[in-house]
Amino acid sequence: MTEVLVVGESLVDIVRAAGAEPSHRPGGSPLNVAVGVARLGVPAALHTRIGSDSHGRAILDHLRASGVELTAASMVNGHTSTARADIDPDGAAKYEFDLDVSLAPVDEAARDVRWIHAGSIAAVLEPGASRVRRAFDDSSAGVVRSFDPNIRPDVVGDPRDHRAAVEWYVSRSDVVKASDEDAELLYPDRDPRETLRAWLAGGARLAVLTCGEDGAHAVFEGGEMAAPAARVNVRDTIGAGDAFMAALIWRLLARVGRNGLRVDEDTMADAVGGALACAGVTVGREGADPPRLGEVPSW
Repeated sequence: MTEVLVVGESLVDIVRAAGAEPSHRPGGSPLNVAVGVARLGVPAALHTRIGSDSHGRAILDHLRASGVELTAASMVNGHTSTARADIDPDGAAKYEFDLDVSLAPVDEAARDVRWIHAGSIAAVLEPGASRVRRAFDDSSAGVVRSFDPNIRPDVVGDPRDHRAAVEWYVSRSDVVKASDEDAELLYPDRDPRETLRAWLAGGARLAVLTCGEDGAHAVFEGGEMAAPAARVNVRDTIGAGDAFMAALIWRLLARVGRNGLRVDEDTMADAVGGALACAGVTVGREGADPPRLGEVPSW
């Protein structure tokens, strides 16, 4: 049985590093999360839009190799979305996008899962956003819901214009994860940790902020915690946040029982520690390449 359903865009990253030939790699935040979850041994499905071109075939091969199930409505005639990622000497990526974020409705059978995750571009831009919201609203009672805004100003425009959409997801999510950059873009006049607290007050049961080399900060029912990042040689940062999100789902899913998600200090220490470990592996490799279960270091 599929345990996790991820809903959102998929694309091919055309990665250009200084002095190197461009490479083509499947990507997109929701796709990366689905791949990350599946590689950690959790049965995962992706509901997305994949075209009938060579880029689409590359995405299909990537999903199959990682064990991700694709919903039947995800395949369409047409082109597959792309993103050009230019890598600077420090390993940071800057993006340009050619996207189609239209999505088919998520059928009832695909929603028969324990966890549903959404985020990034298709969650806030139409015509995809209405489909993603519907998937959230139509999920069964007891299904854990998570959201990662993963803001892309070069695609969605002024992030502040999407606060209402982000807060809609927050109000319906058990778990919210964001980068410090996401929080600052959405609420430039507020400390990012205050944003976590506001999201908790707005309906989330736990909210996690990733802070790059400074690790992560979490706010949850009953407390707050901070954890340091693993010290690694950074190759590039593509997909690091998605690897973190996937591992967060992996660790928290083990704490979902008949009464829903159990949130306490031990749960959070384990989940955030595991997520940082997986992100550390990913930044040490080229592209969005989250670890498989046997590659995750202890934490």
